[in-house]
Amino acid sequence: MDSDKNLKNHKKIQKQLIDVYYGEKELSGELKAHISACPICTKYWNELKTLDSKLDVLEAGLKVEMDMSLIETAFEEADKIKRRKERKEFVAFLFVAAILLTLESKIALSGYGVHVIMFQLIILVLVAPICVPFIFSKRIKKEAESK
Repeated sequence: MDSDKNLKNHKKIQKQLIDVYYGEKELSGELKAHISACPICTKYWNELKTLDSKLDVLEAGLKVEMDMSLIETAFEEADKIKRRKERKEFVAFLFVAAILLTLESKIALSGYGVHVIMFQLIILVLVAPICVPFIFSKRIKKEAESK
């Protein structure tokens, strides 16, 4: 039970040492006394202090070379996929529009021309204003993507 308490104390002290290392806290007298008395925390504090020099050596040794042609190929592929998607959406729109135009023409030619015109006016007056904000938001998103 005593070792658990001691281990928790070490963890607490080590968290405080991390805060000191990153400049969030000052190195208090209590922490200095504990570091000088405890070999585990002394080792931990020394490891923290040498961490900067180790990281500098690692960063100096890392040279990442990137093949720009791979990046360009990836962007080209993404553009192709986007164009394909836009074409599919356009074809679907044309298909639905052709079906609706065919149905409307059939209804108008079978003697319900006045009703078709009234229906179109109702849609124009009621539905079109509802669609305007969606059209604007899509346009704004498209312009933002192109920038």
